[in-house]
Amino acid sequence: MRSAIGENIALGNIAESENLEKIEIAAEKSGIADRIKRLESGYQTPLGKQFSGTELSGGEWQKIAIARAFIRQEKAQILVLDEPTAALDPRSEYEIYNRFSELVTGKMAIFSNSSFSFSQNERSHYSLKIWQTDRNWQPRRIIKIRRRIC
Repeated sequence: MRSAIGENIALGNIAESENLEKIEIAAEKSGIADRIKRLESGYQTPLGKQFSGTELSGGEWQKIAIARAFIRQEKAQILVLDEPTAALDPRSEYEIYNRFSELVTGKMAIFSNSSFSFSQNERSHYSLKIWQTDRNWQPRRIIKIRRRIC
């Protein structure tokens, strides 16, 4: 089964799979639209070498996944994002975090992130540490909740 870029983004909200305008808006918000526009078949470009498609970098795949969250934003009430910008360069990470406030407005959002830059962009957040590892990678249980207002 071949999967085009537009279809892959629409996995976030199957009801919008034929709505190219919403797919394009989600791609724009996630920062992947310019890359897609440079491809010969645009949103119809198949993905993955095994399908004779375009191979994306780790950061580009991450932007596709973030676009899925943006296309679903009206329906989702709870968002769980695990290291949503781990494979992005610092500039892309900054741009995405500036757009996250739009994505999470009026919703519960849980971010798992080890990036310091994320905490700098939020006005108020809670930090929860359940465990961490010592120098020998042995887990130590630590439960700590801290509220920070920037």
